Amino acid sequence: VLFRSRALGVLEAGWRLAEGFESPVAECAFLTGFYYCHYLRGDLGTAFADAERVVAAAGALNALYWRIGPCIGVSDLYLHLGELDTAAALLEHAVQLSREGGVKALFARATLRLGWLRLAGGDAAGALAVVDSASSQGPVEHLEDLAGLDRVRAQAQFALGDAAGALATLAGHDGAPTLEVWALMLALRLDAGRALGTDTAPDVKRALAVVGDRRLPALEGLVLQRSLVHALRVLGRAARSEEH
Repeated sequence: VLFRSRALGVLEAGWRLAEGFESPVAECAFLTGFYYCHYLRGDLGTAFADAERVVAAAGALNALYWRIGPCIGVSDLYLHLGELDTAAALLEHAVQLSREGGVKALFARATLRLGWLRLAGGDAAGALAVVDSASSQGPVEHLEDLAGLDRVRAQAQFALGDAAGALATLAGHDGAPTLEVWALMLALRLDAGRALGTDTAPDVKRALAVVGDRRLPALEGLVLQRSLVHALRVLGRAARSEEH
């Protein structure tokens, strides 16, 4: 919390120094920074307002990377909170622009969120098809995107009733490039393990460590805490059964 407050202070100081931005890209970068700080802290009302400003600023840019990237980033907020129409408009446009412009890194980043969107809309099979298309523009290079694709793929497998497949997809991950992705992976591992009746104690231990990390974003933290509570209840019942 402290480092996010400091980051906001730095952004606000920079914003005051640049009353009239000579570079629209710099202005968009500042707005994106404000959004991320409020998103990470869970200041959702402010983050929503920030997201609208980011989308408006990005849409006016000529630089394709900056026109697409911030819109992909703010889509996480809409996906988490079920604002699926807004997320769809942003992501479908981002996928189209990144494909047409040959921006391979952003194509994969937008595609994995488009898979998440399909999943959130109840189309798990469609989500699998979307994430499988992420490499159609070339190899996925960024580790964060590779981990994110595996997370969405595993979530779709779980939604289709294949808990074992979901765990297999995530088996090669002992962590993730970002705490957000790792928290969502751990939540799914706990849910899938509970569905299969396997020992979730090792992942419970990992999840407790992540929940206690002050860098954990608020929304991803809520997802992990929900899965952790269910897993702890099962472990508690198992421990009481062994005592009797």
